[in-house]
Amino acid sequence: ATATDAFARFREDVPRIAGQYPNEPVVDNVSTHIKRMITEVVKKIGREHMTVTAYVDNILRHHLELYKDDINRIHKEQNSKNII
Repeated sequence: ATATDAFARFREDVPRIAGQYPNEPVVDNVSTHIKRMITEVVKKIGREHMTVTAYVDNILRHHLELYKDDINRIHKEQNSKNII
């Protein structure tokens, strides 16, 4: 899949994801610079349908899906079961 396809899927997921976190606070343990960057991205592409929490949740979900095999391989080196 291309980055364009991934972004299109992301945009389709926005209303569903945003609905899961209607009153969630912004993640606190992120540098001020990154918080500002993420907030700007959400303002520009999310319009009224996205929160920072929903955006970060989507990024982390994608990261875990993308690196699932690597995460499990590294984890299995020390344990017997998959972590994800």
